Amino acid sequence: LKDEEGKTQLNPKQYLLGLDKKLLEKQKEVKQYEKNDRQIKPNISKSYGYKYCLAFGKLLSPKLSAKGQLWVKYALDYLQEYMEAGVVELDWVSKRNLPFNSRYGLNDKGKKEKFYTDIELDNARFRTFAFATHPDAYIKAGIADLPVGDLILISSTPDLAEWLESDTWLQAYIVGKKIAEERLLKPVKEQIKKIKDWF
Repeated sequence: LKDEEGKTQLNPKQYLLGLDKKLLEKQKEVKQYEKNDRQIKPNISKSYGYKYCLAFGKLLSPKLSAKGQLWVKYALDYLQEYMEAGVVELDWVSKRNLPFNSRYGLNDKGKKEKFYTDIELDNARFRTFAFATHPDAYIKAGIADLPVGDLILISSTPDLAEWLESDTWLQAYIVGKKIAEERLLKPVKEQIKKIKDWF
């Protein structure tokens, strides 16, 4: 798939997984709908969320461990839940991404409703929201418990272009910090406690 400037939208790994074919197949099934007196037909080939839903759910998942496959299922379920909370209920606040909440004043009910109203019609705002939901979903689904091999596959799936965005780095920092806490700090604290209990 190419964007308006003829640049490839998928990384080589995604082509290898067959994501381009899947997106083109799915685009043929997309229906037009009406929103605010406008006829809209989503272009899922340019949809960040749909692209990665396919990449993780259908193409990457079979390559992960059993635990990794279960994580993908739970993570996608949580992402859907958070999307609906924002888009439909106009009421989602991140538990993990506090800078996102602060930037858009989401602790204020009026500002929160304004931010989410018709958010699906504003690609930039919607993308920011989508990024903000990921740490909450990934951590709640149990990413910190996955084998290292799964973590490498998961982190290498997004396009290189995604890693040029500050939102991606913030997301990675929040998730990475949690993994480090669970994998490194928690065992150290447990050992220190055991040593203290001996004395």
